[in-house]
Amino acid sequence: MSSDDPESKDDGKVMKNLVAFGARKEESSESSNSDVDTDEEEYHSREQNEELAEELAAVNEKNESLEQEVFKLREVATGKQERTMMLECNLAENHKRIRMLNSGTKDLDKILSMGQPAKANWELGYRGAESTAYIRRGCHSSCKEAHEKVKPKKFVRKYVETYDKE
Repeated sequence: MSSDDPESKDDGKVMKNLVAFGARKEESSESSNSDVDTDEEEYHSREQNEELAEELAAVNEKNESLEQEVFKLREVATGKQERTMMLECNLAENHKRIRMLNSGTKDLDKILSMGQPAKANWELGYRGAESTAYIRRGCHSSCKEAHEKVKPKKFVRKYVETYDKE
């Protein structure tokens, strides 16, 4: 109940604008069939929702495993990049050393030849004679003559006297 004038003194005597609504639902055989159809539809929709939830869970698991694999592969790639950079630096340093050695051989040859006769072939590129000459064992005829001409010298020994302090 409601009234327009809540402060009226005569609450029990006059009621204005009282509205009441009523609804009635008629049940028929068609409505009971529709209830069964609705229950079946709800059951099928629940089954579909459960299937979709299972598929979603499987997809989420696969997604997580793929994300972990991507993370591991990124770590490996980062490690490989660092190793590549280190190897490139080492390669550049080795090229620099090789260039220094190649240019340094001329300077080293010059340094080694200082104070040497002009015909000395002591350079780093010097390989020596290409052929080897073999000398027979034994003395040659000129060697025998040299042996005959050379005579041993006589040595004269001189003694130095020593004085004892006694």
